[in-house]
Amino acid sequence: MKTQAAETTNFKYRALRDWLVENIDKGRFQYGDKLPSENMLCSKFSVSRQTVRKALDELEDAGAIERRKGSGSYVKKQMLKPKNNMVGVCMSFLDNYIFPEVLSGIEGVLTEAGYGIDLGFGHNRVENEARFLERMIDSNVAGLIVEGVKSALPNPNIKYYKALTANKVPIVFVNNYYPDFPCTCVLMEDEKWTYDITNLLIAAGHKKIAGYFKFDDLQGHWRYAGYIRALMDAGLEVDENCIGWYDSSNTAHTPQKMDMLEEDLVSSIDECTALVCYNDFVAKRLIGKLDKKGRKVPDDISIVGFDNSVDAKINGNDLTSVNHPKEKVGIEAAKRLLHLIKNPEEVKEERVCCYMPSFIRERSSIKKISE
Repeated sequence: MKTQAAETTNFKYRALRDWLVENIDKGRFQYGDKLPSENMLCSKFSVSRQTVRKALDELEDAGAIERRKGSGSYVKKQMLKPKNNMVGVCMSFLDNYIFPEVLSGIEGVLTEAGYGIDLGFGHNRVENEARFLERMIDSNVAGLIVEGVKSALPNPNIKYYKALTANKVPIVFVNNYYPDFPCTCVLMEDEKWTYDITNLLIAAGHKKIAGYFKFDDLQGHWRYAGYIRALMDAGLEVDENCIGWYDSSNTAHTPQKMDMLEEDLVSSIDECTALVCYNDFVAKRLIGKLDKKGRKVPDDISIVGFDNSVDAKINGNDLTSVNHPKEKVGIEAAKRLLHLIKNPEEVKEERVCCYMPSFIRERSSIKKISE
């Protein structure tokens, strides 16, 4: 809980930042003008030099001012031009997985409201995300819908997100968020659903259950947490030798390493009768490698996935999978963004999470075994 002193400091900081933005926007401080000194701003707003520098840092990151050592801060460009009717949307990929349906939901809502989409793809690379965000700052979009890049790791692009919010651009995240950036986000209950689908395996009599998860995004951590909690609640052993991890770079940039990780996992789970996968994409890959080793699904090993995607249909081994609402996620994210665009005073300096309902699609990839 924030202390009264912290809340007072935040209020003063916002007042200072908003005053600078308003005066640059309205031309009271024009291109090339020198801003009041840090000492003057400290006195005017009764804040510390650290608070003043924080506000100036955000304006500098947004490209609105220029800091000159030993001289002061100068207006570099007008920060708040009239917002255009474009919304920036940055997803991980555009392929035949879940992303086209999420994007379809976003596009339908925004188009009906008269907004266009400036589309970008992160490909799980922070440099791609940085280029997209720089473009968004320059193009003065009305809002952003973003799927975070490597959301479980410290992100060097937070400064761009802060610059955008300083410019009163609302941002909605889908599927994940950055822990150190307050935002509105549309999520699934990843931990809960992985707990439930692991319990399906336990209820079918499986006691030695392997897992395969992604370590550089929050969904991977949440799904791992659900898997571990289900095993512990059932009194089953958590065997690290039966748990594999991969990251974003393996899937997109080093497929040979991905193959090696999967082959190592398949070799280490001979005694396991079941496997929980991070998503359907990796489940499909592992089914192929298990098949090459002579282990058939579900006769020799049961397997479950996440997302209920096109990859959940696999040559008769139809995959039991947690449903991802896909289009509904996009619709909800777009509706929430439009609301924030129209009601900027409701943008909060804290995280606001919306959890989408889901279900498990049970198919033929789980075999009941005797106790």
